[in-house]
Amino acid sequence: MIINDGEITYELDLTDWFGHNFPEKEKKTIPWFKDQLWDYVKHSHKGIRYRILRMSWGIWNGYVYIPSGHPLHGKGFTEEDGEIDKLLVHGGITYNCLFDENDQSSDWIIGFDTNHMYDHAPSDKIRNEEGYNLAVKYYKTHAYVIKEAKNLIKDIKKKYS
Repeated sequence: MIINDGEITYELDLTDWFGHNFPEKEKKTIPWFKDQLWDYVKHSHKGIRYRILRMSWGIWNGYVYIPSGHPLHGKGFTEEDGEIDKLLVHGGITYNCLFDENDQSSDWIIGFDTNHMYDHAPSDKIRNEEGYNLAVKYYKTHAYVIKEAKNLIKDIKKKYS
């Protein structure tokens, strides 16, 4: 189950993130500090709900809610048909779980993260200018994850409509 906002926002300790001690003027040039801190919105695209959540180490994850009755509902990583693996999204599907927020929903959630090889988490150590330039290049912004979530929904609609 995806945890509620109040359960994780307190875990966002920006002092663990690279650049936290920079002067404000410089900090505003760092993508993970320019990005919004949290996304409280429960989004919808093409009739399918999704959420974008930030993890404590600074990366963004995307979660798509698959309604009961949909062919993907209940499909996990161990399914022989590999349907989950066929979905197109950054890094592939890395999360699946039944969602029952206060027992009011039977949605199945599939999700993806932005913490793969060549991605950058703000809490990663950066040792030199080259490392910083790569971090800026490979950090996935909130806008990027929104776009990926919408692309995932488009792929689901294309394959299962």
